Amino acid sequence: MSSDTTGAGGVTDSAAFWENHYAGVDAQWGTRPNAVLAEAVTALAPAPGGGGRALDLGCGHGGDALWLASLGWDVTAVDVSATALGRVAAGAAAAGLTDRVHPGRHDLARSFPDGTFGLVTASYFHTPVE
Repeated sequence: MSSDTTGAGGVTDSAAFWENHYAGVDAQWGTRPNAVLAEAVTALAPAPGGGGRALDLGCGHGGDALWLASLGWDVTAVDVSATALGRVAAGAAAAGLTDRVHPGRHDLARSFPDGTFGLVTASYFHTPVE
């Protein structure tokens, strides 16, 4: 499979793979921040820097994005899965963080979010798709 292949409706093989993955994962999985990220941010950037904007690549269910937003970061949370992004949006709404969490759908092999960010994170950034 190649992420360059686009199927019906513009869905890439990568998107199809990750939609299938998230359809089988409990919605509460991945809603806590990555421990290594939390340690690094706490030690190196306890307050939002670089204009207060953060970019979370491959955000999954949004544990990192929601945690960063709770610290005051304005977070662009990017994933190829619409299911994952829906869960991020729901988590942001439940936590009262919709003004600081901005989900965006990108297949990073094809598109990338615009902007300048003071923090970029990519925890568990992997794919079995070329």
